[in-house]
Amino acid sequence: MSGETKGLVKSQNATRPTHHGSLMADLFLWKIWVGQAAQTRARHVVITGGEPFLQKDFPELVRMLAGLNYHVTVETNGTIFKELPNETYMSISPKMDNSVPLGSQYEERHRRLMSNSEALSRFMRRHDYQFKFVVTIPEDVREIQELQAELGIPAEKIYLMPEGDKSETIRARSLWLVEICKDLGFNFSDRLHIHLWGNNRGF
Repeated sequence: MSGETKGLVKSQNATRPTHHGSLMADLFLWKIWVGQAAQTRARHVVITGGEPFLQKDFPELVRMLAGLNYHVTVETNGTIFKELPNETYMSISPKMDNSVPLGSQYEERHRRLMSNSEALSRFMRRHDYQFKFVVTIPEDVREIQELQAELGIPAEKIYLMPEGDKSETIRARSLWLVEICKDLGFNFSDRLHIHLWGNNRGF
């Protein structure tokens, strides 16, 4: 999609549905937003998190955008499956062990809800997709390979991204992560927004 004008939609909440007081939960407001977006040059809409599938009216939003001939990409952790138009592109980032809040009151619940193989398989059967994983240490890759083997994910569908919110950290991790990608046939994904603007919002 290089060179295309894109729009970004952020869901409001990563942990629980927000059926009240949320833009994602108010279909009327979404119709207004879609009407405004239609006046711009953007033709590729990326819907990102919190987790979009937690939102009540989310499938209707995607259907509205598809009906206006937008190319829609949905970024999801892949734990919840809902019917979307077949042409919707799925960018799936399953939670891994490095995301578990160890020692906290949320650790058990996080582990219980962090993976749903059936939902992942259904996304893969219905949509074009990519899997994107955030990697902190080389040992994280073993867990990715286990999921790859379980689901039969082609190597060219897998993207690895170095974890970090500082350019120096990302560059240091990129040095060994690029070599892993070359060895395994995976794709490397940088964090360009951090290099350009730091860990700031609004860009």
